[in-house]
Amino acid sequence: MLSFMPQSLVNQFHHWSHHARQGMTRLADTHPATHLAVTSALAAVGMLALIAPIFGAAALTANLILETLAGNPWTMAQLPKWLALGALVISGLWIARLRFPEPEGVRIHKDSSPRLYSWVNEIRRELRAGPIDAIYLQQDFGVRVMRSPNGGLPLTFRNILVIGAPNLQCCSEQQLKAMVAGALGEVSLHNTGIVGWLSQLSSVWMQYQRVLAGQRHPLARLGHVFFSRYARIYAQLVAPLMNNRVLLRDQYAHLIVDDDVLAESIVMEVIVPNFLDDYYWPQVMRTATQTPEPTFKAFSNMGIVFGLRVNNQNPHRWIRRAFAMSPQDSHGPTLRQRLHAVGQHEAFLPELSSLKAVDELLGPDQRKLLSQLDEVWQQEKSEEWRSRFEQAESDRNRLQMLEERVMQGNIEGKQAMEYAALTKRYGTSEQAAEAYDRILAMNPEDPRINFGVGKYYLKQGDERGIPLLEKAMQMDKHCVPAACRLLSEHRMQVKNSEQKMPNAIEDWLKVV
Repeated sequence: MLSFMPQSLVNQFHHWSHHARQGMTRLADTHPATHLAVTSALAAVGMLALIAPIFGAAALTANLILETLAGNPWTMAQLPKWLALGALVISGLWIARLRFPEPEGVRIHKDSSPRLYSWVNEIRRELRAGPIDAIYLQQDFGVRVMRSPNGGLPLTFRNILVIGAPNLQCCSEQQLKAMVAGALGEVSLHNTGIVGWLSQLSSVWMQYQRVLAGQRHPLARLGHVFFSRYARIYAQLVAPLMNNRVLLRDQYAHLIVDDDVLAESIVMEVIVPNFLDDYYWPQVMRTATQTPEPTFKAFSNMGIVFGLRVNNQNPHRWIRRAFAMSPQDSHGPTLRQRLHAVGQHEAFLPELSSLKAVDELLGPDQRKLLSQLDEVWQQEKSEEWRSRFEQAESDRNRLQMLEERVMQGNIEGKQAMEYAALTKRYGTSEQAAEAYDRILAMNPEDPRINFGVGKYYLKQGDERGIPLLEKAMQMDKHCVPAACRLLSEHRMQVKNSEQKMPNAIEDWLKVV
């Protein structure tokens, strides 16, 4: 984008931009009123960049009409004005004809899911929020309202509600209601001040950047150069105004649901993403080792697996980890801060109801909608899936060769650990345990194998791993840092499992 400039000038530009953004961030803390004025001025720059051709064409047209009415004859001296008018009209029409893509996911039509639209409209009217033009089902966890310009100019907007399939599949209707209310609150009369408007513009400018990047028109290229820089600078400048966005969303939700439901919803925002990242998606992708094409219906089965497996994953540890986070680590308000802000002084594991929001709100059409989402996901994952399957085939061939060496009693060192690791990956838990026991029996004095087997035992909750790690440290000092970390983590897990589940937030902090 800046390839026409010498590299030294490009570097200088980046350096200046970085320091300018840092200065504006500090300005928000020291002089908030000035920061708000600067942010408003920068927002006006973006608006003017889009509407300037239209106002410029109107002003130039008025000037030419006045000259004609004054009796001034047409001369070649007016040619630049006519050319400029033509350029402005073409630019204005091109901008006005811009169309923004719909969000990723599957559109939920009103005629197929009237219960969901009626439910959303109920919340919207209670919050006095703007109308929702469409609802989309997306793959990722989260609920948001996407404000998309209605046409090419940022004068009127369409509000599109985007709901994550994990929210519908794992949360109850009331928990989801709190999440939807928080998102709708951002486009309601409760958020109509200058700060709310400036915050919403950040996503609007990013949409312009994306839509212009996908076009080859000369004006699109020029616009993309502008918005790729402008949107990034604006986002960093407006960021201090959005620091409390999560807390404000909780306040909007509090207008719709009671304290207990809101607290449950906040905690579910910790539990569900952690369940998906730590357990569900790794388990889904493991099936890629068995088939060359993705056939598993990841979103259709998500709610069932969540109900059956979430308690087995000890969700308390995810909540403890969230409490231990600082605002810097969580990039926003922590779980403890969010609960305190809505007047909650107890943390508890929500009741993981078997009746999910998807059953209440989508009804019989849920199977069709989730199947559509499954098809999109399967297409997106097909290449990665095939690559994993091919790697698994190669690993299984390698494992077969290593098993032959084990049968001959001739395996040691790196090959021994590779044999155990591959057996663990592709075999049953019993086969994995047997493989680790076997390589230890064959190589009792190898520090690497003592460390590897000890680590495996501890991960299984087997105390036999402790003396093996201690032995590895005695034989090889390079094992000391990693072995000490593993022993420390194991002792902390034992300590936490032996303690009674605390309720008060202050008691949680003592645990972590």
